[in-house]
This record gives sequence, structure tokens and C-alpha cells, in this order.
Amino acid sequence: MRDEQHKNKSSSELTRRTFLDSSLLTIAGGAAMLMVGIKSAAAKVSQKSVNYQASPSGGKKCDTCALYQGNGKCAAVDGSVSPSGYCKLYAPK
Repeated sequence: MRDEQHKNKSSSELTRRTFLDSSLLTIAGGAAMLMVGIKSAAAKVSQKSVNYQASPSGGKKCDTCALYQGNGKCAAVDGSVSPSGYCKLYAPK
């Protein structure tokens, strides 16, 4: 009888452990999906709203800006930008 109770208890704990592991994985997966959603929801600003121009302003240009990601991409400005371009969000590297 005691072995049967021990067997049932172990079986019950395994079920709880499996349930908890599954729950934690589900929560972690949901959190990861939420973070991806938040990151994509962070909208970039339009080129017009930041007075983007395709030419530099003095020595200030996109390829020397901390927001410039290379290949015509900016972390803050929507659309393709020129490495020689400039906008009012310019932040030196």
C-alpha cells in the first residue's frame, strides 16, 4: 500500500512539474512574442517630419550618425536614406 501511495505521489508530482514547465515555456514564449510586437510597433518617423535632406549639413551626414544602420537604413527615419543625407535627429557616433 505504501509503495502504491509513493508511486501515485511521484506520478502526481511529475504531472505538476510537467504542467509547470509547460506553463513557464508558454509564458516565456508569450513574453518573447510581446517584445517582438512592441519592437515592430515602435514606428519610425517620416522623412518629412525630421526635415530629411539627401545632402549633408556642414559635416553632419547619416553615415556619421549613431542612428544610421548602413545600407540606406536608419533606426529612426522611415524609408531609404542616403549615407550623405541629414535630418534634425542627427546624433554623432
